[in-house]
Amino acid sequence: MALSILYERCVRTRSELIGCEKCIDVCPVDALELVDGSVVAYLQRCVSCALCQASCPTEAIATEFNPLAYLHQAASLDLVACGDDLPCLGALSVEEWVMLGAEHPDGVVVSTSQCQQCAIAEQAKPLFMQTLTEADALLRLLGFAGLTIREDEPSKKKEPDRRSFFRALAPRKLLDEGMRFAKKLEGEESDLLRLDLSRLSYKLMREQLITKRRQVFIEFLAQLPAATEVATPPLSFTSIKEIDPMACDDCGFCYKLCPTGALHASRWHDEIRFQQALCVRCHACHDLCDEHGALLMHEVTTLAGFLRKEPVTLLRQRVKRCIECGAIFKYEGQGDPICPKCVSMDAEARELLGF
Repeated sequence: MALSILYERCVRTRSELIGCEKCIDVCPVDALELVDGSVVAYLQRCVSCALCQASCPTEAIATEFNPLAYLHQAASLDLVACGDDLPCLGALSVEEWVMLGAEHPDGVVVSTSQCQQCAIAEQAKPLFMQTLTEADALLRLLGFAGLTIREDEPSKKKEPDRRSFFRALAPRKLLDEGMRFAKKLEGEESDLLRLDLSRLSYKLMREQLITKRRQVFIEFLAQLPAATEVATPPLSFTSIKEIDPMACDDCGFCYKLCPTGALHASRWHDEIRFQQALCVRCHACHDLCDEHGALLMHEVTTLAGFLRKEPVTLLRQRVKRCIECGAIFKYEGQGDPICPKCVSMDAEARELLGF
């Protein structure tokens, strides 16, 4: 299964201050690493589980597995298990499991039988069990039958080829040895996927786009009349924001670098607004604001805000246009309207010239 990274959508590409490592944390075979601040993929180590794809909040990682296409196929299945069509139970996100479960009036039976003979189960199973638990709870709160986890006898194992042999080795120590040997045999370095700045589209990187997963999930919830009244456990895929007006210096990084536009400014930058349905909990805004601590995060415990079409205003402030550079900035009402950046540059120039 081919793996690709759209670096323009990866939040780490937007700023070195952003510390998202979700894809790296879930990869069971260390096929993804952090090198010089960006994610690097060693394609020959990849075992095609698609956990990284499901964990990426901005859908920057893609594989040949199409989760939305699988949802249509799985609607007719009585039992869901990993196999040729679903590489791993962890290949689906919470939102996707909820949408899958809603297609089955009598509930969905999820079989973890393949985990008994899977070399990555030790790392992958705890992760997707958390996902299944959260999805099951949300399904039942929405009035559906939910997910039933079942441990079955493993199916008969096929004769592995050379690559699948390395994937099936257990315990993890042997798997690592196999991957290192595979690297020598198959020339892994030639299959290194990394950020190439010369090919980076800065136009695409500046775009704030809702993910396909989130767009479909919002449309799904909008069809449920009672969804806005549901009180939920804390949701892992979104959050609520709050801004401390005393700590905010209006640097603008939080909304300018938000990958989905969940945080955005009004036309004249006199308001900072937030739309919860677009928040994918990538934590980029908090990493960028960490020095000031002005941006606060709260858990989502109801779907009412998630389904609200209009954004909420987090901060209102008085703004002026800088008479030096023309930029709009937060004006405290004292002296000439000169933005902090121009004030700082003027002070540096005076120091250099000895004034």
